[in-house]
Amino acid sequence: MAANLKIPDYPKKPHSTGQARITVAGESKSLGKFGSPESYRKYAQLVAQLADSSAPSPALRRRDKLVTLKELYDAYYKHATTYYVKRGELTSHTNRIRQSFADALSLYAATPAREFDQDTLKAARSSMVRRGLSRVTVNCYIQSLVQAFAWAAEHKLVPPETVAALKTVKPIQKGRNTNVKEGEGVEPANEADVLAALPKMNPVIAAMVRLQLATGMRPQEATSIRACDISEKAGGHVYTVTDDWNKTAHKGQIRIVPLNSQAMAILAPFVERHPEGFLFRPEDACPHLAGKVNDKYSTRTYGNAIIRACDRAGVEPFAPNQLRHLTATKIREFFNAEMGDMAGLEAAQFVLGHGDPSTTQIYAARRAKQTVGVMERFGAEAK
Repeated sequence: MAANLKIPDYPKKPHSTGQARITVAGESKSLGKFGSPESYRKYAQLVAQLADSSAPSPALRRRDKLVTLKELYDAYYKHATTYYVKRGELTSHTNRIRQSFADALSLYAATPAREFDQDTLKAARSSMVRRGLSRVTVNCYIQSLVQAFAWAAEHKLVPPETVAALKTVKPIQKGRNTNVKEGEGVEPANEADVLAALPKMNPVIAAMVRLQLATGMRPQEATSIRACDISEKAGGHVYTVTDDWNKTAHKGQIRIVPLNSQAMAILAPFVERHPEGFLFRPEDACPHLAGKVNDKYSTRTYGNAIIRACDRAGVEPFAPNQLRHLTATKIREFFNAEMGDMAGLEAAQFVLGHGDPSTTQIYAARRAKQTVGVMERFGAEAK
């Protein structure tokens, strides 16, 4: 319900004017002649609007009120805290919203949101550049700002023309602005460092690292795998990532990770030990913690354990996501050598789940067959 408002009942008696009137957020609203079909129809429409959980408060939408940028941000962020939620927790997108508004609010918090135009958007962008944010980050934050204004237009906080104007501001192109820095991107882990750190890890952490190297799966996919998520498909084994841990589930994309024989050998003892629930558990590494910790590793605790192992091994620390990039690099090199550059790129895309437009089980099954074959050949070569 918008702003947690209580939906008022249809009035029990007419107003002194003979009208049916109700009060919402301190504002009196006329529904028409008391008891008339038209008044009941307007009441039903109002109830439907108030029940929209994504809508801002009616007080904010008063036509005689110019909504400031700060008020727009507050309303949008409140919506975001109910919309961008996964497994009962806020997603990282809510933090992106805060960061994307920071510069604009520091400059234009009290400015009417409808007056926020191309020039003010570019001024906020220049502020981001001066703070040293990378080009990709700046473009991402500007996109989030425009997305917030689109939501505001949908709920009549700003006119549609405001959004149309903001959308004319093009992203900063690589090499076209010498003042903005280029991000370094995520580099693959150094394979020699990984091999040196593995013996310093507990068996559970080491198994997840080897699983990522064998499959290229995301860190959250490795920490969240269960026996029930593994099935035989397309002539091999696959791991179907549940929506709770599928990064692209909100786009309707199905994430299927092929499990070659190397990956299945890594998983086998954990599947036998835990036929139900998560396979990789902190209590298996530290039995004295049984019942005192979560039944799965978070990506943060997984990453911290890797860093500690790197420190013990005396090598450069690497993050779990860098293991995924290392596998992608090796897959591309392997298939480039066999079949040419595009074959390596496509093989990496298949395995990592990039650029997948699929929203259907049929397409996902076809993709699974391709990825299983790719990873079985890669795994055989890597042994």
